Amino acid sequence: MPLCAFQTKEKPTVTWVDNRFITQYLADAPDDAVKAYLYGLMQCQTGEGAQDWHQFAKALSMDVDRLKRAFSHWEEAGLCRVEAGEEPRIYYLPVKRRQKVNADDYPLRAFNQEMAALFAPQSLTPGDLRRIYDWMDVFGIAQNAIPLLIQYGRQRMKGAAGRTVTAQLNYIDKIARSWAEDGVLSVRKAEGWIKKQEISQAGIHQLMRAMGMHRSPTQAEWELFSGWLSMGFTVDGMIRALERLTGSYSPTFKRLGEVLSQLAAQGLFSEGEIERDSRQAERTLSGAGAMMAALGVGNPSPTAGQRDAYQEFLNRGYSHEMILLAAEAARKEGRNTPAALRTVLERWSREGADSLQKAEEAEARYLEHLALAREILERMGLGRRPNPGEVMEISLQREEQGLETELLYLAAEQAQGAKYPWRLYLKILDGWQKAGIRTAWAAREAGEKRNEPAQSSRKNSAIKFEQRVYDEGDLEDYFKKL
Repeated sequence: MPLCAFQTKEKPTVTWVDNRFITQYLADAPDDAVKAYLYGLMQCQTGEGAQDWHQFAKALSMDVDRLKRAFSHWEEAGLCRVEAGEEPRIYYLPVKRRQKVNADDYPLRAFNQEMAALFAPQSLTPGDLRRIYDWMDVFGIAQNAIPLLIQYGRQRMKGAAGRTVTAQLNYIDKIARSWAEDGVLSVRKAEGWIKKQEISQAGIHQLMRAMGMHRSPTQAEWELFSGWLSMGFTVDGMIRALERLTGSYSPTFKRLGEVLSQLAAQGLFSEGEIERDSRQAERTLSGAGAMMAALGVGNPSPTAGQRDAYQEFLNRGYSHEMILLAAEAARKEGRNTPAALRTVLERWSREGADSLQKAEEAEARYLEHLALAREILERMGLGRRPNPGEVMEISLQREEQGLETELLYLAAEQAQGAKYPWRLYLKILDGWQKAGIRTAWAAREAGEKRNEPAQSSRKNSAIKFEQRVYDEGDLEDYFKKL
């Protein structure tokens, strides 16, 4: 048995369409509804055809939901009756003369008249009005916001004046659902939502013109643009961000989205914020180039890591001039990396060098200690360059511990030839400091005193007999006789 059948038991031998269906119902019927009605009408008259929703929908190349919405249209129009259940049935009813909507059909007479006026000269069916009432009863949209919804929807729909009322309501229904989801239920919120949409429409066209696109946006582009607005970007900010699409002859929404994601991570959304960041980026690029040149690196385009290092130094309070001075100092030491420059700056910071003059004085002291460290290592027998830790240690020995330079030389000479000369050097100095020794003279004197008791205490164990004692007179007589 087919899905559709006449209400009566009569089985027509020919397929026919009532003229009243063509003249009164066809004009404003959705395409899917017309297809479904005619196919079902054929089933009713022949007794053959698809037997369930799925077969019926497949025969018309549509899905089941679309098919059910199509028959809901005819059920509201009073041309069929749909019975649900395990074996659903659709009964076609006689085609009656279509009546115009009477304001008395619904309790809100003035509202009904207002709705009819919005769609004039087209007429509203009872089903049309029921759909509008659903926006209030089911979606919760305020009655006085419905005219705004319809006016906005008809303005947005292309060729709305030439479309049927049902087609217009289908389009507006999607907007009504989005209002319900977004909580746009009152007149005030509806007015704000519409105003925002108008700004968005003008904004996306402004952005697309800046990108060289002179066409209507696609749905995907609309969604991206709306997402950027939700993130907090202004249209002017998006246009300013286009400047960062380097190497792109034809900017795309996808590439712009990548740039905007980076800016969002930095908290930059408005034109002013992005412009200031761009100027800062230019200054950073120029400063990083000067820094690398001072380090002796002739690369005209600093890498991202070098730019980040330069910006880090600025963020830590170092001036551009101090950074360049530190770069020159690192280069003179034979090191030309930002890490070496950082070591110089940190060394100055430990000495409280917070100005260019103090930095120059601190560097002069460091060079003096560096030369001293080289001499000490040479006296140890180490033919290498002192590392920063060794220079710092020698600086402390001189400046804070007050040890004489000759004393440092003496300790280095005594450590020469050891397996680990630097360790022995430190151990020797540590012992002298514990003994209160600060000069080379004191260290030598202490060494001599330690050696004297050791020499006087030595005795010949082989001499155990009693020694004879002579006085001077005895010895003189002895030598005269000889």
